[in-house]
Amino acid sequence: MDLVIRGARVLTPLGMKRADIAVERGTVVRVGEVGEAEGARVVDGRGKVVLPGVVDPHVHMELATASGHVSSDDFASGSRAGLLGGVTALGDFAYPRKGERLVRALRARRDAARVRCLARFFIHVAVSENPSDLEEQMSECAEEGTVSFKVHMNDASVDRALLDRLCRFCAERECVLMVHAEDGPAIARAQARLAAEGKTALAHYPGSRPPECEARAIDLVMSVAARYRARIYIVHLSSARGLDAVRRHRGAGARVFAETCPQYLLLTEEKYSGPDGFCSTCCPPFRGDADREALWGGLADGSIDAVATDHCPFTRAQKGEWGGDFTRLPFGIPGVETLAPLLFGEGRRRGLTYERLAALSSANAAGIFGLPPRAGIEEGKSADFFLYDPGAARTIDHAALHMRCDFSPYQGMRVAGWPEMTALGGGAWFSG
Repeated sequence: MDLVIRGARVLTPLGMKRADIAVERGTVVRVGEVGEAEGARVVDGRGKVVLPGVVDPHVHMELATASGHVSSDDFASGSRAGLLGGVTALGDFAYPRKGERLVRALRARRDAARVRCLARFFIHVAVSENPSDLEEQMSECAEEGTVSFKVHMNDASVDRALLDRLCRFCAERECVLMVHAEDGPAIARAQARLAAEGKTALAHYPGSRPPECEARAIDLVMSVAARYRARIYIVHLSSARGLDAVRRHRGAGARVFAETCPQYLLLTEEKYSGPDGFCSTCCPPFRGDADREALWGGLADGSIDAVATDHCPFTRAQKGEWGGDFTRLPFGIPGVETLAPLLFGEGRRRGLTYERLAALSSANAAGIFGLPPRAGIEEGKSADFFLYDPGAARTIDHAALHMRCDFSPYQGMRVAGWPEMTALGGGAWFSG
């Protein structure tokens, strides 16, 4: 055996149990009493918990943005940081250039990940144009294994006609349509008005895309999806109004999933008033305390299915080029390495069980995006898990993290619990 973890609490498909885990050639060969294990690396798991590897279905590694910047983590650095934080699978995106065929963008993105990504990965294909042969292009991607497409409704050019074609195709092929749900035309109008009034300081950023923009976009895409019974996945849900919209459509029988992110669960718009507030900018913006509490309620009652990061880091220097005008900011923050400790630490404090947290961080996303089931650790399955120490307490410091970013929006935050080790196949990464 290559690795043995002794005496941990282990999440299995039948629930939590105290057990040893033995790994040989990348496969879990024993969940129970292991006995002697000569030649194995033995890890003391007493007082610790073994959980399925985290699936972060929403990351942007080495992404070239409209602002002219490239996100500072590539697939190698970002996946390594994720592994050190318990993340074993990443969902990234293929963004075609203007006029580029979707499948060409998919192949290029997939090839880049194959060369550099240390974790498992899957690729979503983003659609921003509405060519006459769109369905043919999407079919080419589906034939190469794509099960999820994405549309940015914050782009003012995305209209009902494009949404209709996307929903119809995804329904016919049983794909998932991921939706950045913000009202693009309303955002464009608000930004133009604020710019004309000289209100481009960071304090005005949240008002440029308020919660009603999220709720209206969800209502629009769900009204289209209802025609075809398409499966819709709302990314980075940020507000109580957006959550209310998700609940309303799900209650009416719609096939809608929702994801939120640690930044909307732990941070508020007060962050923008600090001297480094410009560094902690992403879209949608952070909201208020009431929104944050509503989202925790959604995690507890099942209204929200998954927690992802929207990891898209930029350095302080890249962010610093904004010049006091929020419309020039490269939007995105680091998060892949801190997803598990933030979610599990605060989630446990709020009474969420390990089973519920594992569903939110792993099993639900795996089911939605067609990955192998992650209901728990099983004999005969790939060694894809992390060892979590609930007694470890850390204060987040960007200098001690491994993401290629020289700040953290959670700088100075005290976290209860931390991933100690991550196993993926035949490899093991130790955070300490």
